[in-house]
Amino acid sequence: MRQWMKIGLLASVAGNLFLGGLLIGSEMRRVPGPPFGPPPPEMIEKLASRLPAEDQALLRVGMGEMKGRFKASFEATESAKLAAAAALSQEPFDMEKFRSAVLQVDAQMQQISAEITRGLLGTAGKLSPEGRAFIADLMRQAPAPGMMPPR
Repeated sequence: MRQWMKIGLLASVAGNLFLGGLLIGSEMRRVPGPPFGPPPPEMIEKLASRLPAEDQALLRVGMGEMKGRFKASFEATESAKLAAAAALSQEPFDMEKFRSAVLQVDAQMQQISAEITRGLLGTAGKLSPEGRAFIADLMRQAPAPGMMPPR
């Protein structure tokens, strides 16, 4: 084999290894989406599209009223998460500041959960038997990957 072919082969292998490492590294650093799946308005819209037409309208009207509150709650949750991360990485570490920020994240997530519960309770009685059966089946299923935090 000629000398330039050996050098070309070695350069090609080195380039492929470099690019492979770059791709794998960038994929591992990619910021994940919301930790518990898509935000509720998008999740609700996705679920509504699988219901009978009458139930879709009921769910969209009932949940549409909450979209503004969902947005505000998610923004507050993200802000609280950033505050918790800042407190955790701060030197010297301030446990009270961190505790306060984490409790704020928890309170915001509980508020989001309460909004979802109120929406479900307000809508369930108006749904058709097929719509209620569909939601009941969803409640029986294990959470989809990405819907629960990693252990």
